[in-house]
Amino acid sequence: MDILFISSNSSSRGGGEDFIIYLSRVFHKFYKNTLFSIYSDQAYMDNFVNSIKEYTTKVVRINYTQLSKRKLRFFSSTMDFMQIFRIYSAINTLKPKLIIINQQYDEDSLDILISSFIYKILNISNSVKIACVMHMPRVRNKVKNQPFGFFRYLYLLIIYGFFKPTLLLTSKECLNEFKQYYFFNKKKSFLIKSPLPNIKENISKQYSLEIINNSIIDESAKNKLNNWYLNKKQIILIGCQMKAQKNPLFALSCWVKLRNVYKSNACLLIIGDGPLKNKLSKKISTLSPSQIEDITQIGWVSDLSRYILISDLLLMPSSFEGMNLTLLECISYNKEIILSKFEGINEIKRFTKCCTQINEFDSALWANKINKILLERLNKKSKNSLNKDFIKHYSDYECFQSFKRTINF
Repeated sequence: MDILFISSNSSSRGGGEDFIIYLSRVFHKFYKNTLFSIYSDQAYMDNFVNSIKEYTTKVVRINYTQLSKRKLRFFSSTMDFMQIFRIYSAINTLKPKLIIINQQYDEDSLDILISSFIYKILNISNSVKIACVMHMPRVRNKVKNQPFGFFRYLYLLIIYGFFKPTLLLTSKECLNEFKQYYFFNKKKSFLIKSPLPNIKENISKQYSLEIINNSIIDESAKNKLNNWYLNKKQIILIGCQMKAQKNPLFALSCWVKLRNVYKSNACLLIIGDGPLKNKLSKKISTLSPSQIEDITQIGWVSDLSRYILISDLLLMPSSFEGMNLTLLECISYNKEIILSKFEGINEIKRFTKCCTQINEFDSALWANKINKILLERLNKKSKNSLNKDFIKHYSDYECFQSFKRTINF
């Protein structure tokens, strides 16, 4: 059974796009049949294409409208008949027997779902299977808070009820919510295990810093990181897209309060691009010289792992998350994390004692907790280590078996 991986092509920085690469790695390791993928022909997807080529036999690139640029995407993507035809044509040239569609949210990749269904109907004798991997449907929230929320839900209820793909959710919490709202699809909705990012073999801080020193980032940032390491300063990391959903400005305010109230000398490492990057830079420029000296801001990096490994604590005050690979990496490396309350993390939290959730966006609460954790780490003087139980539970083999059981290929 030849398998096609196809993602929503939503963003050049999206965790969901990385997810499909890690999933293809898993299948490449344990599945001997042909693997294909389809991607947008736009330059912003080049890095993803180069990565997935290692695991697939053929990559087809097509003219594909970027999902994040669509308005009312749940409706507009289903009405984009030209795009649906282009996707169908690409699928038809590859002739897969199983199509795995990656979605962040329930409104993503609907054009791909329709194209896949058309291909399935026109190749009905081949028993084509369609599976959609969904990370964060957030149905309840969108019904209540989004414009046209209830209409959107009814529209998607009909879409999924009619096409009836196999739905694969990456957390129990999201699976239960999905089944509650998409009751037509209850019997074809399952829990699967997410693949982990590529776990590093050498995880020492010193080696990670050497890798960073050989990477293409600003020299002033390298100098700061090296000075922090030599002076044994603790590093707090904010690694995310700089947009409102991730609340990077709130994270900065927590660090400022930590410095002012607790007189901590912990440094702040900010990594990521996005619409709030310049606003964040302006905010940093108003701080005291000593605080500015202990902050470094870097744009997007291709490998966040090394920055996680040189850090002592990660802040993640997101309003919500989709496929949060950064969180999976932090747990894999036993890194301390302070995060807000969002869906989909309850079952992975049980594998770590380093994950602290705070329900309120109160910088005083966060600063207090940051200070306590950093003091504990200072006393322990612990080295980087691997969370072997977590890595074993979410191993490539376990991931592959979860797909094999649910899709039955």
